[in-house]
Amino acid sequence: MAKIALNREGIAAFCRQHHVRRLEMELLFVFGGRKIDLRTLEDLSRYFREDVFKEAQAQYAEG
Repeated sequence: MAKIALNREGIAAFCRQHHVRRLEMELLFVFGGRKIDLRTLEDLSRYFREDVFKEAQAQYAEG
């Protein structure tokens, strides 16, 4: 899995400001100018939802 440098302090500040208790992100890169939608874990297909959850890394967790 590729690693991307993130501004963790900026993410934490955003989460605190918007009362986010835990943030997990799955990034999907789309090339060619297409628009993408952000989805929650529950939005993902049941066929691969558990695999995504197992590989997810919290980017922010309250406390």
